[in-house]
Amino acid sequence: PNYKRKRSVSDHKERDSLTRKNSIEKKVLHRDVERHRRQEMSNLYATLRSHLPYESIKGKRSLPDDMQEAVNYIKSLENNIKELEIKRKNLEDLALCSSKENKPFGDYVTINLCDYGVEILINERVPLSRVFDELVKRQLNVVSCVSTKVDERLLHRIQLEESDVSCMCMDGLEQKLAEMTVFHS
Repeated sequence: PNYKRKRSVSDHKERDSLTRKNSIEKKVLHRDVERHRRQEMSNLYATLRSHLPYESIKGKRSLPDDMQEAVNYIKSLENNIKELEIKRKNLEDLALCSSKENKPFGDYVTINLCDYGVEILINERVPLSRVFDELVKRQLNVVSCVSTKVDERLLHRIQLEESDVSCMCMDGLEQKLAEMTVFHS
């Protein structure tokens, strides 16, 4: 009977030892898994930060601040895409409209009042250098000029400063630019 008792105590000690060993192995495994997860999160965070504009990440910032900045940046990119899609659609509509109507030159130049000033839309048959010469002669300030290729045709969008609207004769400018049209035979 005494022998059985020792064996039982020994078995119990062995079992406790195995349980402790398993517990330690589980803790080590959990620690390694957690370390790997933190390292992966750190790498992903660094990648995210590297894709943000410098102005939005300068200085030391918290992770939530950088995440919010990333969300803001993505939203601003989405807005830019929407605006560019609208501008592209307008240019495509202009190209489609000018290809359907065969006016002598009215479809080559369009001047519109916009929220930001004046927009001049012209196609490739009106030489840009001559257009800019005319705008300089009239002392108009060009803010931007964007050229886009639509259906093998080049379209230009010139934006003038808002303050120029009051001092310009729209019809006279449109007529003058339209007269610059170059027809290819």
